[in-house]
Amino acid sequence: MTNILIIVIAFLIVVKIVVTETYFTENIEGLYSRFQSNRPEYVGKNYRDLIFTGKITYKGFTKIHNFKAQIPLPLPSCDCVFMDLANALSRPTTEEKLLALGELEGFRLPMASALLHFSNPSSYAIIDENVVKGMKQIGWATRRTMEINNGTIMFYTNYLHEIQRITSNRIKDVANKYDVTPMRLVEASLYALGKGWVQ
Repeated sequence: MTNILIIVIAFLIVVKIVVTETYFTENIEGLYSRFQSNRPEYVGKNYRDLIFTGKITYKGFTKIHNFKAQIPLPLPSCDCVFMDLANALSRPTTEEKLLALGELEGFRLPMASALLHFSNPSSYAIIDENVVKGMKQIGWATRRTMEINNGTIMFYTNYLHEIQRITSNRIKDVANKYDVTPMRLVEASLYALGKGWVQ
């Protein structure tokens, strides 16, 4: 009897995840539209101006920091800070990049993910507490801490895999319509869901 109860509970959990994830993917355009309406400073040219190729500059990092932290911060103009950033971003794997960024003062997963995203928007998505709230609503694994360690690195790479897993032609079409990558579309839509910007 106990085994049957466990199987029924597990089935109900799986069904709930499928239903909520399906709702999310079917309504992703509406969620992204609400993200645009509520955060116009995070879309269009304002967003695209943060994307950088090559090495990050002081000005570029300041813009990304202010975008993510929403608090202007005077940063040291020391070249060593940007050499450390450039070194971290040039590491070959996501895990190595995150570990190197985690060694820098003040870097937690939200800021590190923003840097990774703006260095390669097709491969990386931003994550923060609102995205995590959205993830929880659709049944994806969540985590409380945002300090960079092996657990959060695995959590972040799983998050990227989940985005890739649900990226269908429909999601690609919506992303193209809004001139963003599927990574950005899903991340911003999870943010909207986490903020409660639903119908």
